[in-house]
Amino acid sequence: KNYLVVFQFTISVILIICTITLFRQVSFMRNHDPGFNMEGLIVLDGPRVLRANTYESYMTTVESFKNEIKALAGISNITASSSVPGTEIKNSRVFGVPVEGRNTEKRIDVYYIDNNFFNTYGIPLLAGDNYDKSIVEESNKIIINVAALTYYGYNDPVNTVGKILRGGRQEVTIKSVAGDFNQRSLRELPAPIAFFNQPANTFYTIKAGSTGTNKMIREIEKVWISHYPGNPFSYFYLKDFYDDQYRADQRFSGLLLAGSLLAIIIACLGLSGLSAYAISKRTREIGIRKTNGARTGQVMVLLNKDFVKWVVIAIVIAVPVAWFIMNKWLENYAYRINLNWWIFASAGVIAVSVALITVSWQSWKASTRNPVDALDMNKSYFYRKF
Repeated sequence: KNYLVVFQFTISVILIICTITLFRQVSFMRNHDPGFNMEGLIVLDGPRVLRANTYESYMTTVESFKNEIKALAGISNITASSSVPGTEIKNSRVFGVPVEGRNTEKRIDVYYIDNNFFNTYGIPLLAGDNYDKSIVEESNKIIINVAALTYYGYNDPVNTVGKILRGGRQEVTIKSVAGDFNQRSLRELPAPIAFFNQPANTFYTIKAGSTGTNKMIREIEKVWISHYPGNPFSYFYLKDFYDDQYRADQRFSGLLLAGSLLAIIIACLGLSGLSAYAISKRTREIGIRKTNGARTGQVMVLLNKDFVKWVVIAIVIAVPVAWFIMNKWLENYAYRINLNWWIFASAGVIAVSVALITVSWQSWKASTRNPVDALDMNKSYFYRKF
């Protein structure tokens, strides 16, 4: 019976530690700075049907749409790009540092953006300048992030500005270096990214205020219909979209919490049955101690300490097992919390508290019983037996 209690509370403590760790990790990821500001950002899915026969007419439509959106009340900025944080980057190019007689080309993810992208997302430029509005003059220039800096063997952002990268027959000049940001969830470190000043209307990102959002969306839709008839109007809030990456972890933490509660209930039922059985076997001992002057508190401590001992043994077994499991699980995340001692201490306190609450009621009833009744009951049992 005691071994069963130890096993049940070991499982319970492991689940409690895992639940606390999982909730903290999910909260840490959702509140961690991803390297860009997603507050107030509304993303429009770009049109799939375009009525532009030339590049000039295409750019005219893009710029006209952006200008009308920016003129709406409550909107401070708008940018067009080939991707947005939280999505998979589907474009890539091959570039390398020019070295005579050696191929150093590497594939790198590519963003096609306009000159409002970094301002809209609040991504800082650590060295160099932002793109100008003139696309033609800057077609042979590139902006890279810090991860790409290391990727190509550079160290200092300032000294990297002006360096040349070559891809096939094309050479591009590094115009500036942008800060890193997490394109996907915090399971991964920021990937090397190159930014080209070639606006693509795959996505429009709008920087909006926090008030009058519903009215603003209706106004945006009117502008959309006038510029892109025949295309569905689809949008999402970037913060909600980005946080959806952690939805599976949140569901799993909820299931783990339910499992922990169920395990604790089962362990308490087992402990309750064991304590009732053990106390009934010590009824005469309790009566004698009460007759000799033992106080209620002393009797309760005497009865409870045996059960708490088994729970403490369960905690000692559970802590290293839970630490190993959670440490392995956290290895899946590039950004992770520390397994602080208080997580394990909290689980232990919860387990001991639950165990004490479970057995204390029966211990209190046994310790407050009239000792004469306990002795008479055992005396009657003695006469019946002999």
